[in-house]
Amino acid sequence: MIKYKASYYWQPKIEKVLVERETVNSVWVKGRREAKATQSHIFLATFEEAKDFLEGVFAEKAETARRRLHEANDTLGRAKALKEEGEEKS
Repeated sequence: MIKYKASYYWQPKIEKVLVERETVNSVWVKGRREAKATQSHIFLATFEEAKDFLEGVFAEKAETARRRLHEANDTLGRAKALKEEGEEKS
């Protein structure tokens, strides 16, 4: 059977693979067992499912990056606003 391996550890990638055997948690590809889902990939039934999954993963990563950038800019502003004790604010 054909499955689509969506990899998302670093760059998005979808591979069409021939799965020889499948259980609830594993698939066998070229005689080797692989977990269906790990921290770096997931096997899905269709290309569209794989693409939708990757879009969701990277949209979440982009939102997290935007939030962290906003927090870092806020912290930078507070650092720039620091004054020595006893110094008047201008």
